[in-house]
Amino acid sequence: MTWRRFNGVAAFGSSQLMQRIFLLGIVLFTFFTDRIGAATSPVTVVKNPVRIDRRVFDPRHPPMQGGVPMVKPDEPGLCKSDFSCETELGVEVPRTASRSVRVTINTAKVIMGLHITIWTAAGCSPKVIAHEEGHRKISEIYYRNAEAVARKLAEGVVGQQVTVANSGQKSATQTALSPLEKKMIDAFMTEIEQRCEFAQDRFDAITDHCRNPISESEAITRALAEELGRRRPIP
Repeated sequence: MTWRRFNGVAAFGSSQLMQRIFLLGIVLFTFFTDRIGAATSPVTVVKNPVRIDRRVFDPRHPPMQGGVPMVKPDEPGLCKSDFSCETELGVEVPRTASRSVRVTINTAKVIMGLHITIWTAAGCSPKVIAHEEGHRKISEIYYRNAEAVARKLAEGVVGQQVTVANSGQKSATQTALSPLEKKMIDAFMTEIEQRCEFAQDRFDAITDHCRNPISESEAITRALAEELGRRRPIP
């Protein structure tokens, strides 16, 4: 949300006036430069680097979450992928009156991230480690395509209009924008996280949780192909 206002000055001495004119010229130049930049680049996508944590645990004391073991007794490994998505929408809100106004979204920013944590039991076989690293690779493949998805979603909201109940309050603008932001995040998670989860489940089924003598690369290829065959692109 951006507000800009210039205040005039009633009277100055001649030197003060020239100084104020010079400063006003700088301010106006900055103002128009900002507007040109916003017009040419209304969409910003920030893709944070993937964070990867690898942890080894004592199989007699598996990692817990909410009082429940995260790793099943017959599965000495786990790969957990957390995708994140944040949005920031910008509008020009007139300050002429504190009343209901129709504003246009002129900027959209999407910030995304991926945090992967791999747990493997101490002394587990190389096959178990390779299997969990296979899960990691699948998550990274979907994250690789996340930037294009985020950009498409951001471009889709730029130019849309929303009604702000009270243009004099920032909270009113945020309230008006919240449904659009939630819709963007839900669509991002559907296109990235949910698709990834399906591929991960297929990877486990194909490998029988690393019990089948199939290479991880082949299992990944098959899992991705199955997921791609069922996907429905975002509108």
